[in-house]
Amino acid sequence: AEGSGAARARDGARSGRAEDRCRLRLPRSALRRAAVGKATMVVFTDLECPYSARLDSRLRELTDKRKDVRVVLRHSPLPMHEHGELAARAAIAADAQGKLGAFIAVAFANQGKLDRSALEAHAKAAGLDATKLTQDMDSKWVTARLAEDLALARKLDVRGTPTVFVESERIVGAQPLATFEHAIDEAVRRP
Repeated sequence: AEGSGAARARDGARSGRAEDRCRLRLPRSALRRAAVGKATMVVFTDLECPYSARLDSRLRELTDKRKDVRVVLRHSPLPMHEHGELAARAAIAADAQGKLGAFIAVAFANQGKLDRSALEAHAKAAGLDATKLTQDMDSKWVTARLAEDLALARKLDVRGTPTVFVESERIVGAQPLATFEHAIDEAVRRP
């Protein structure tokens, strides 16, 4: 099986079944810190999830090719991942330093090493102030931001990672790049 619900998504991502597609209006908070684009992708990820790592590399390729999409990362660490929440906290703190992309690239490349000391080393490798990052990881504002992400995930019935919303279309799992390109093309064409 390819991640939680991914087999179902692989068979049904384009099917239109209710569990694979949905109509939604994303809360304004889901768009925080997003670059401008004609279509918005909200990506629920877990830095300890191998399928989220696979999707991250595909999304980097996608955003290199397309400038008409904005990608918003939201955290939904899965309970079975021992360091998922800690890694999410570190990513939120890295975002505050303006280096989220660099940090998650290092974290995804080192998924077997996501304990506190490893996250500090990843922060240094990504060019972050590692001392500030480790302090911020335990701060109230990081706790509040993670709680906001988790609340949004519950509201949108996100049950596994990665789960992506391209405007109103839900795509579950690390689907092929063409799946996301098609969803973006459809979103851009809509009035």
